[in-house]
Amino acid sequence: MDIIEIRAEAIIFSVDKKLLLAKHIKNSNSYWVLPGGHLKYGEGLESCIRREIYEELNIKNFNVEELIFVDEFIEPNLRHVIKIGFHIIIADDEFQNIRVSENNEAIREVKFFSKEEIIDTNEIFYPSKEFFLSLMEMMRNA
Repeated sequence: MDIIEIRAEAIIFSVDKKLLLAKHIKNSNSYWVLPGGHLKYGEGLESCIRREIYEELNIKNFNVEELIFVDEFIEPNLRHVIKIGFHIIIADDEFQNIRVSENNEAIREVKFFSKEEIIDTNEIFYPSKEFFLSLMEMMRNA
């Protein structure tokens, strides 16, 4: 495949510093990822992350803060994805509204994870547990 995909991803923390992740199901495999999705042609990054957060988490009242990371992964002959992660601040009154949108077929659940929960679970995290743990550490020290 000769297409480069661009994903905008949301880094959202709860008041108690847990990281919000979404459980995706693909080809009967499940794994936890940051909420977000693919940029559409002609769409800006902020518009993309706003659309994706609404589509996946059913919330509208939030601020798109600073760019936190740009990362990529390449699976030879399969995919080339550039991921752009933004820190998202959700209004306090929106936290109780976070839920998987009814018509979302890719996401099965969303959950806030502590560092310990990520370490202790046997579930799969994409790209890796280490990625999320280092992201949490970086944001804690920011």
